[in-house]
Amino acid sequence: MKLASFRDGSRDGQLAVVSRDLRTAQFATDITGTLQRALDDWNFFLPQLQDLYAALNAGRARHAFPFDPTKVAAPLPRAFQWTAALPEGGLAQRPSDVLLGANEGPVADALASLTAQMVAITGDVPPGVRSDAAGDCVRLLALSADWRLPSPPGPDGVTLPDRQHTVFAPVVVTPDEVGAAWKRGKIHLPLTVSRNGKVVGRPDAGAGTRTGLHLLIAMLAQTRPARAGSLVGSGLIAGLDEKAPAGARDTLRGLDAGDRVRLEMLDVDGRSLFGAIEHTLDETAADPDSEATGGSVSRSRSFAGSQAESDALSVDSSAEWSTESSAEPSAESSTESPDESPIDSSAESKAKSPAKSRARSKAKSKAAPPPDSPPDSPQDSSQTETAETDISDSLTA
Repeated sequence: MKLASFRDGSRDGQLAVVSRDLRTAQFATDITGTLQRALDDWNFFLPQLQDLYAALNAGRARHAFPFDPTKVAAPLPRAFQWTAALPEGGLAQRPSDVLLGANEGPVADALASLTAQMVAITGDVPPGVRSDAAGDCVRLLALSADWRLPSPPGPDGVTLPDRQHTVFAPVVVTPDEVGAAWKRGKIHLPLTVSRNGKVVGRPDAGAGTRTGLHLLIAMLAQTRPARAGSLVGSGLIAGLDEKAPAGARDTLRGLDAGDRVRLEMLDVDGRSLFGAIEHTLDETAADPDSEATGGSVSRSRSFAGSQAESDALSVDSSAEWSTESSAEPSAESSTESPDESPIDSSAESKAKSPAKSRARSKAKSKAAPPPDSPPDSPQDSSQTETAETDISDSLTA
């Protein structure tokens, strides 16, 4: 089954069921309004959503309409939590209050970089779940990409963390849609990465990640439960840029205004699994209508399968800051003190007097930006299997 959340002016979007070929969709309003509500009572809503999915694929859905991925938000525009694997091992919590849809992305006011990873959306996960049972907690699978841009100088010369924007492919899928390629918590399918129309990488998303999602879920729930709607990331997929140095192939670097990047994964039958993310970095002026959210207008494109290209104007939360960077796994990547929560609003900033802003800026401690050290080289298959076995043994003991 394939699902999407359409932008409707609300915080969580409107749930829709999407056909397997990504050509048609129908809102699930008569079943449930949002994806989070479906996840909260999955066993009750799943059969009803599956019936609608079957009707769409058979051409019998009564209120079907052409699927337009440019109108889609992130599957969970705000999630309870997002935890992702680090290249050196372990997990890191990431901001999850602002997640973007496939046609929302950053403005290229500086050189940007891009990384990608697979994401599991869970149901309720009990504390202490065994790794061999954690796979049953996976409800949906998603493809995400992280844009990272250097932040402009902060007030009074304060160094701010790099800006990070997380974008999700148009649809999420149940594991059965992946078929035999879903093994040991990994999706063993190639991810095609194109830059300006030229393929620069085609990594296998399974071989390109170190640890299976089921093991990561078990690690997350070792000491506490995880609620339905939690996001668990696989960690960076190695091989996005095959021509990059050996230790930096999980990141597309040096992207600038005018560059176009496309990410897409096909299933075993050659169909687009999640839809594709395609974004053209563009330098544009700030949108006066988006001042309240600190946004700016970005010209971007999103595709679903063989659907024709369509342009859309999207709002970029360019002031959104992240204390964790998937492109730079160093433990020193967080440069903020505990009382400096990275929350920004242009409207709020305008409402404060310059004197107060200067006083608050001087109270902040200056921190150096995280070192731009390349991620670790991807391990070979034998090393990966050994690492997974070691983790699995500790979690199943």
